Amino acid sequence: MILFFYLTLPKVLGDRNIDLKTFDGVVVTTKLYFAWLKYAFGNVRGLTGNAIQMDWVGNQSGVS
Repeated sequence: MILFFYLTLPKVLGDRNIDLKTFDGVVVTTKLYFAWLKYAFGNVRGLTGNAIQMDWVGNQSGVS
């Protein structure tokens, strides 16, 4: 979990100049990170739902 946080935090912050040495900077970073997590898990949920609804049987026209 810590490794995931460490690897994704730079992606979330991007080019924003946030000072993590101040309390306000930590609050802003926390809000941004959890908003990003919510968006990312929403995308995973949507992809999973679409994958479940797909017809995975395949083409049976050439099989006897």
